Amino acid sequence: MPGWAKDLVIAEEIGAAVERERKPSVERTLVINPESSVAVDGVHEVCNLHGSGKMHELLVISPDTQFSLYIKVDDKPPIYDDSYARLAEITDDTAEVTAYQNEDTGDYIIHIGELRFSKSLIVRLHGVGTASRIFLKYTLSPPLERVVSPTEIRKP
Repeated sequence: MPGWAKDLVIAEEIGAAVERERKPSVERTLVINPESSVAVDGVHEVCNLHGSGKMHELLVISPDTQFSLYIKVDDKPPIYDDSYARLAEITDDTAEVTAYQNEDTGDYIIHIGELRFSKSLIVRLHGVGTASRIFLKYTLSPPLERVVSPTEIRKP
């Protein structure tokens, strides 16, 4: 067998071993205080996740607009660091953000769509208002427990 073919077989075996070591992704739904309001006096941290994953959606429902939303992915500058008013302005320009007032209840609603992250996700509310409900749905893929070395797979 040529040397390159042998290397390819070893690489495939390493890849298979790494997949066996990977923990499965876990989908989680976080609902914060569905029964009562969350006071946002200064900073309220919704989540600070570490690992790779996907935020499926974030929903914030509030009786007022006296707050802003901060979302930071990985080591990059914040994706959002905007007031409710600013998010309402850009609602028509992007599919990821919806900010509006529910005419039936009078509540103000912010919905943020899918975001992917490879290292971390931070979501915070800033301000002096209240949030009657915060809903966050995400999938988090935990890191590998350990790295498999080639000597564990194929000993010469």
